[in-house]
Amino acid sequence: MTATVEYSDVTFPANSWPEFRTLEVTAACSNPFLQVWKGKISALYDTKDDVMISALVAAKIGELVGDKRCADYWKFVLEASPEVYMQRLFDTSTTTRGFRVDDIMAVVSTEFRVVRL
Repeated sequence: MTATVEYSDVTFPANSWPEFRTLEVTAACSNPFLQVWKGKISALYDTKDDVMISALVAAKIGELVGDKRCADYWKFVLEASPEVYMQRLFDTSTTTRGFRVDDIMAVVSTEFRVVRL
């Protein structure tokens, strides 16, 4: 229990970094490295990745208000293909244009990935 949770009206249990089921990516403008990772350990509790929590909440809200666009926004997450969004990010970023998520995942080790841009 964190201070953030203590003062929240609603909280959702999210996976920690080693428990992620989907790919995560980060980079910085101050270094030439792209970091892509995915968790390797099983979740200890009934937790979900951040992106899945957002998708499921949106889908439920859409169901309650009768608007399927709420779930449509998260289409690829709900279909278990969230790497589509990472590819779109790569395609529209100056430093990652031409990078393919599948290529990165095929070339680098499955433990921790650092690719020089």
